[in-house]
Amino acid sequence: MSAIDYRVVPLGDQVIAVRVSGQAVGLFEPNVVAPVDDPDLVTPDPVAFLAQCVESGFFPSLDLARGPGAMRLLERVYDAGSMSQEWRIELINLDLAVLRVLMSMLQARRLDAISLWSTEDGPLLPATRPPAQFPALREPLDFVLDHPEPARPDRGRVLTVTLVREPSDDALQALYGLLEDWVTLLLLGGYPPDGVSATSAGVIPDLAALIDRTRVEQAFDEAFICHEDAFNPVIEGLQRYHRTRVPIVSVEIA
Repeated sequence: MSAIDYRVVPLGDQVIAVRVSGQAVGLFEPNVVAPVDDPDLVTPDPVAFLAQCVESGFFPSLDLARGPGAMRLLERVYDAGSMSQEWRIELINLDLAVLRVLMSMLQARRLDAISLWSTEDGPLLPATRPPAQFPALREPLDFVLDHPEPARPDRGRVLTVTLVREPSDDALQALYGLLEDWVTLLLLGGYPPDGVSATSAGVIPDLAALIDRTRVEQAFDEAFICHEDAFNPVIEGLQRYHRTRVPIVSVEIA
């Protein structure tokens, strides 16, 4: 079990420092300098990857009038000797519930210690855990969403995106890229179900596929060990896709 230190001021725009230590730090992609025995153990830098997901529109802003939220990676320091890494990130107009996703991703790495704190000037508020809830889905949506209660939430899940027209090759590749980033977020343990540790969360995905001229499917036939809110980031990302690439008629989640 990782030692966890939360010192977060959950108010407004701010700069957050994150520090972790443990052998898994050496397996973040930017830190790998030699071949490893099991390449599957190498993962993206979790903080940098989450910032990429924010850039892709996976998480809602606090104030729509201010535009999209942002997570800017200001600094990244890796110490190979102590197997530790520290990041400074700036959160701008972003629902701080995203910190629950970040903490889950870090806990899934089986680190020895995790620290998270605000670097704002002035006294810190009492130690506060990241929000108990995952980021909520902002509604209304620009397309029809069919998301009934699943009969079996842990496998046999399918997300189907129906487009208004056949996508160009570029638009299709952009959609595949969005789905790939979402799947990676789940593979990294960002959305553990209630009562399940982050180390046990994850998915076994099928390849996303164009199943007819206007429908793209992402299936998880074997395993979907994630909270049901794990669908929220891809729906948010599809909202941006709808507005900037190809309009979406509907999204179905089975």
